[in-house]
Amino acid sequence: MSVKRTVPVAAAVVLATLTIAVLVKRKGPSQTSTVAQVTFRLDWAPGAEHSFLYLAQQRGYFEKEKLAVAIQAGDGSTTSAKLVGNGTVNYALCSGDTALIAASADVPIRVLAVLYSRTPAVVYSRKDRNITKPKDLEGRRYGAFTKSTTYNQFLAFCAVAGVDLAKVQVIPTAGKADDILTDGVDASGAYTYIQPIQCELVGVPVNEIPMADYGVESYSVSIIANKNSLHPDVARRVVRAALLAFNEMVSNNSAALEAFFVANPAASKEFEKRKLERLTQFVRKNLETQRKAGAQTLQGWQQTQDFLLSQKLISKKIDLSDFFTSEFLPE
Repeated sequence: MSVKRTVPVAAAVVLATLTIAVLVKRKGPSQTSTVAQVTFRLDWAPGAEHSFLYLAQQRGYFEKEKLAVAIQAGDGSTTSAKLVGNGTVNYALCSGDTALIAASADVPIRVLAVLYSRTPAVVYSRKDRNITKPKDLEGRRYGAFTKSTTYNQFLAFCAVAGVDLAKVQVIPTAGKADDILTDGVDASGAYTYIQPIQCELVGVPVNEIPMADYGVESYSVSIIANKNSLHPDVARRVVRAALLAFNEMVSNNSAALEAFFVANPAASKEFEKRKLERLTQFVRKNLETQRKAGAQTLQGWQQTQDFLLSQKLISKKIDLSDFFTSEFLPE
């Protein structure tokens, strides 16, 4: 009798073993049972431009990818590059030119996706100053936040557009909308979706001249990671969830804003709403040539590197094939 009882038990063990083997085999990268703890730093203080990350949290996109993501407020792309480079944070948003400057100084950065394929930097001015083309800056006062990349972009902009800088009164400022609103300067540098919106909200319409239309060819906001500690499976899941939410943000402002305000209830409702409207218009225009969110090319990075070399922001070329990768972008 005892022999007969061992037969079904043995069969059950074999069946259970085979079942487990099949389940393990079927388990894909995003179905891993281990939840990855991830830190993701913003390039600046939380704003509507970051709403896609909060949307990914609220809708469970990170959770579905077995990710526990801690979103950290930022204080500039330079800090993002530094903290990713020294391993303090896992992922971050960072302007492409800043990431490349850091990489040229041997900071181990790799760009995983480019969100803005053109710079959003503009020269903006009060409409009553009638500054509608680059040469109109001659004989005017220009407010320059000299510590920012936008100032170097402005110098390149002037060189390409034939603006005689000797005829422009460059005044160091903090790069805020107050520079224009208080009539401290006639024009200044800004991101199209920030300071111009602040001026319009208080009834001061502005003119904008996109720097990218005058030779400032550089990749802007991107997702970066440390190339030495990069975990391919986790990186793929992070990028997949982030880009899913980014595409939703571009097509559905209201859902993204709702997620942002839940996480940042003290933020200015009207300002962030208008900011996101302007930003998504900018991104949609970029996508006409970029084709899909996150896409990056060797040519695009070569243009960015050439721009930085021309402005003496880097002193040497780096191996770009080791600096960026498209392997984690969704098909």
